[in-house]
Parts: sequence; C-alpha cells; structure tokens
Amino acid sequence: MKKVMLMLMAIVFVVAGCTVAGQKGPKAQTKAGALDERVELKLPPHIKVKQKAGMRVHMDTLSEIVLALSENDFKKAAKTASEKLGWNKDESAQCRKMSKMAGEEGFYELGMAVHKKADELAAYAAAEDKDNALRAFSELVNNCNACHKTFRH
Repeated sequence: MKKVMLMLMAIVFVVAGCTVAGQKGPKAQTKAGALDERVELKLPPHIKVKQKAGMRVHMDTLSEIVLALSENDFKKAAKTASEKLGWNKDESAQCRKMSKMAGEEGFYELGMAVHKKADELAAYAAAEDKDNALRAFSELVNNCNACHKTFRH
C-alpha cells in the first residue's frame, strides 16, 4: 500500500511539474524549472513559425560564410554576407514589420545590428581581411545572441 501511495504521489508531482514547465506568459518556466525572464514576443503563431524559419536560414548563411572564410574564398564570403544577410530596403521593411507586430522596444534595433554587422563583415571579406572578417562574424553572432537573450516566442 505504501508503495502504491508513493507511486501515486510521484506521478502527481511529475504531472504537476510538466504543467508548470509548460506555462505561457510573462515568465515561463523551462523544463529544468528555471524562470525564463526574456520578454515574450506577442506574435501570431503563423508569424512565429515564419520568423523561426527565417532565423534557420540565417544560421545556414552563417555556416556558408564561415566555410568560405575557412577556404579563403573571400569573394563568396563577401557576396553571401551582403546578399543573404546584409541590410537593405527589403530587410529594413521586414524588420520594421516584425517589430511593429511584436510591439517591443529595441527589437528593431537588435535586428538591424545583426544585418549591418553582416555588411561590415562583407566589406572586410571583400578586402580579403580575414582577421577583421572573423571579428565581425563573432560580433554578428553576439548581436544575434543579444536578441535571443532579450526576447522569446
């Protein structure tokens, strides 16, 4: 009987823990139980899916850039950084649209910092300045991370 009661109590705690971990709101809890203090972006679910897909494309682009730099293919690194990740009218419009939907201060600026750093990286790569291109790459990734440290879906 004691074993059955202990087993039932264990099940209750596990179910309760899973329920708490799945909470949505200003401060969601991670599966490990830590509070997630990041600001939740209030985007419609279909936009969140689209945004995450776009970020995965950005990750693929970063991989292409670092591979090109590792092979000393500066022209490819510069072109990839500029054309796929750089700041332009379309990227500006997309970032403004997402920022307006999210309604969070600083969201636009964090996104812009990523894309403008890609242009800086492209300029260093075009000049075949591998050291500064890699520094710019590192700063670009840090800019990505600054946004992810601040906001969540």
